[in-house]
This record gives sequence, structure tokens and C-alpha cells, in this order.
Amino acid sequence: DVGNDVLINFAQTLKSFASLKHLKLYRIAGDEFVFLKDVSHHDTSSYISIINEFFHTVENKPILLKQLDDALYLDLTAGISFDKKNTLGTADIALNRAKELHQPFVFYHDSLDSINEITQGVLWKKRIITGLENNLFLPFFQPIVNREQTTVKYEALMRLEYEVEREKS
Repeated sequence: DVGNDVLINFAQTLKSFASLKHLKLYRIAGDEFVFLKDVSHHDTSSYISIINEFFHTVENKPILLKQLDDALYLDLTAGISFDKKNTLGTADIALNRAKELHQPFVFYHDSLDSINEITQGVLWKKRIITGLENNLFLPFFQPIVNREQTTVKYEALMRLEYEVEREKS
């Protein structure tokens, strides 16, 4: 009951703020909400100002419950995304990063996206397998010299002969 009362009270705060700032409000999970503003251009600094104002509003507004003698103050974390293709997914990535860093909010950017890293890993795995199957690795030997410039040993390097035509297949 207390959890439901907290959500109802918090939802009222969200609705008021969304209306004041001309934002659309959605509840996407038990305690996850989304502010949405469909714009063609965004000014990051103005959104930082809005986010800070929202956090300030929530931090200074206690939740009073009949069941408790004390007031509750919420601890918020936000993920922000301007990505038009996968707004919720990228906002969720930013949210998780904000939680990891114990920061109130994080803006999504490509370097947060581990999906890109995984995709690159899969691509290189495929290239290496193709290279091994088609004998596309070439050995190179680089001399290692001492102070007198005499070769004392060699470093063996392998290079993958990259062929665009093979990648297409």
C-alpha cells in the first residue's frame, strides 16, 4: 500500500511538471517514467536546466503518507536520449550508466552503447574465421636490433589480408 501511495503521489508531481514544461508523460514500468518532447532540434543546455529544475522540485517536495509519521524523499536517476531511432533503448542505456556512476542523470552517446562493441566483436570474429579458412593471414618478421644495430631476434607478426569481396559473401 505504501509503495502504491508513493507512486500515486510521485505521478502527480510528474504530471504537474510535464504540464508546466509542455512535455508528454508516460509510465513504462512500475517505477519508470518517461518525459517526451518531440522536437527536430535540441539544445542540451536547456534540457540540463529542465532536468535540474525537475530534480530540485522532487528533492524539495516530501511525500507525506498516512501510514508513516515521517516524510519520504525520493532518490531519482535519469537517462536522457535524443536518439530518434531507439529513444527508449538508448535512454535505458543512459539510465543504467547513471546508476553505475551514482550520478543523477547521464545523456546517451554512442560510446555508452555496448551493442556497438558487441557488433564489432562479431564482425572481427567472422573476419578472423574467414581468414583462417581461406589462408588470408600473412606472416611478417620485424627485426629487433641492439644498440649496435645488429639484429638479435625477430618479432613475428600476422596480418589479415582484408578483401572486401570476401566480406560481401
